[in-house]
Amino acid sequence: MTAITAQPGRKFRAAEPESRRTFQPVRRGSRWTNHRERWATLSRKEANLRIFALERYQVTTRKAGQRFGAEGTISDGAVKLFRILCNMAVKHGGRVEPSVAWLASERVLNVPMKVIHKWKAQLQEHGFLDWDRRYVETGRQGVRGPQVAQTSNAYITKLPQKALDLVKAIRKGMGLDPEPRVVSEAELAVLSPAERRKADRLAEQVAKDKARLEAAFAAMNAKREAAETPPEVPD
Repeated sequence: MTAITAQPGRKFRAAEPESRRTFQPVRRGSRWTNHRERWATLSRKEANLRIFALERYQVTTRKAGQRFGAEGTISDGAVKLFRILCNMAVKHGGRVEPSVAWLASERVLNVPMKVIHKWKAQLQEHGFLDWDRRYVETGRQGVRGPQVAQTSNAYITKLPQKALDLVKAIRKGMGLDPEPRVVSEAELAVLSPAERRKADRLAEQVAKDKARLEAAFAAMNAKREAAETPPEVPD
């Protein structure tokens, strides 16, 4: 260790007490992870919808003469990263927790780790990705309790409303049902009985959600009209 020569007028920060120093590089805002974490499952149909929406939305972020990956846009590498995360969610029941080193490795994306962080930031900026920082206990006892260490993040893929609206507009222009999660009659004809029952439940849920929204809007409009109507003055 190299000693530092004291200089006149230079202020040194007092050493922090050992009772408060852990020397453990854990990012602020990290949460403890265990084997009881709950993950939201992702179906193959929903994953394909999210990937398709990102691919279509990516084109709208680039201005004339601008390259993909520039500020405010989404690069092709970010789309590849999103596809990998969605496929992992489908395969592992929604569990998506790869390390940045694994994603950047030669057998996956073969890029520097700083590029992975850049692609993650692009997806997060446009609402397609979010994550939770996590830590684990190392099993070693420290001064203030069990020592901990940073571990891989827990990733959540998303479908922002602006991208979903774009998909609906594309489907409407093709003469299809604008709602991408509703199964058409032609698709029902080739589904197995189990898949057909699942599609029927999905259609019922969509109908219930729409009815609930319509009822809520009707109640809001009625309340607004009642507030705007002046009270009647008796003769």
